[in-house]
Amino acid sequence: LSLSDDEYQILTSLTKVQFEDLASYLFDSNIRNSSNRSIRTALAILLCKLRLGLSLNILAVLFQLPDKKAVSRSLKTVRAALMARFVPSNLGFNHITRQEIIDQHTSTMARRLMCDAESNTAIVVIDGTYLYIQKSRNNEFQRTFQLKRARSYVEENASTTDLTGSVNYTIHRCQEFPDIIRVPTQSVHVSRAQYHPIIRFTREEILDWWCDCTAGNCVIGCCSHIASAIWFLSFERWQTQSSPKP
Repeated sequence: LSLSDDEYQILTSLTKVQFEDLASYLFDSNIRNSSNRSIRTALAILLCKLRLGLSLNILAVLFQLPDKKAVSRSLKTVRAALMARFVPSNLGFNHITRQEIIDQHTSTMARRLMCDAESNTAIVVIDGTYLYIQKSRNNEFQRTFQLKRARSYVEENASTTDLTGSVNYTIHRCQEFPDIIRVPTQSVHVSRAQYHPIIRFTREEILDWWCDCTAGNCVIGCCSHIASAIWFLSFERWQTQSSPKP
């Protein structure tokens, strides 16, 4: 059965050239042509299963196999062959050298941002989605929060107001430990609620922080009350020209 390039993409998500390139990894494997199907047919069955999610019975009818057991055997055989031949050659650290990463997969912008334009530094980005580790029982590592990345969310929750006048910003300094301050902050959601962000600092850096709001004790980053206090004390109050407040 001859299929067009568009039909290849509809059924397998690959073009003819891509399909043949993937099939070439199977020709030297232990998978062989059988009376029921060829190597290309077995690969097409797997790709159709991944692409369309069809049942084994439908795949058996579509590829003219006797029953769903034959489809299951084909899927198992092709999957094992790809794991043995395709995966080691295209995935993981063993299929590429350090110099190839630097020369072919490191952009100029990445060098400037990550390693001060150093040309002999390999930059690797690891997606934690596929990093499987045992669940930690340490509660300090469980209070992490995911920010919504949708542009609409940012537009809805970040707007400019016309508040240009001065506001009260009370700062409490600890008498016993002068490097600790507390900045009472009014909640923007509940008029009766007030939070008390606490910051410990030196002249050079912020050492510790804590806030009694819901997100105030997170390990990664800080809450908006801590951020606003640091922003005001270290930057905004020293500005000669006022700017619109977010």
